[in-house]
Amino acid sequence: MQPDERPILEKELKMLGIIHVSMMAGIFLFAMVITILDVFREGPPAIPQAFPVFQIFVPVYGLLMIVTGGFIYRKLVSSIPSELPLIDKLNKYRTFNLVQYAMLESSALFSLVIFFITKDLLSFGVAGVILVAFFFIRPSTDKCVTDLHL
Repeated sequence: MQPDERPILEKELKMLGIIHVSMMAGIFLFAMVITILDVFREGPPAIPQAFPVFQIFVPVYGLLMIVTGGFIYRKLVSSIPSELPLIDKLNKYRTFNLVQYAMLESSALFSLVIFFITKDLLSFGVAGVILVAFFFIRPSTDKCVTDLHL
């Protein structure tokens, strides 16, 4: 990577970092809203055992999205040609990161919705694990340089 390309890289990664934090914040805020709604909800309490299929499906789906998202991300990033200009590489890199983020976000939101419906704390825990996984895939300059072989 040439020295004049460093500001472009940092600008793109800053934008990707903002997207990453906002998606994590969205999951966290949705979890807070669901928890508050659950506290003030009236009516009979939900019985988690009434929906046993979700006790299996939610953790499997969460784990599947974590693993599949990482696999797809690595596969797509490795397919970026090295002869592309830096800006094109970064556009593809951002797109591939967003694909991985979307996969994790969809499974986290699904887990939270199932928690809201069934009151099964396992679903809430799965969303927490996904949020932690989301935190560990945050964009960084070192990761980008390594992934794109700059």
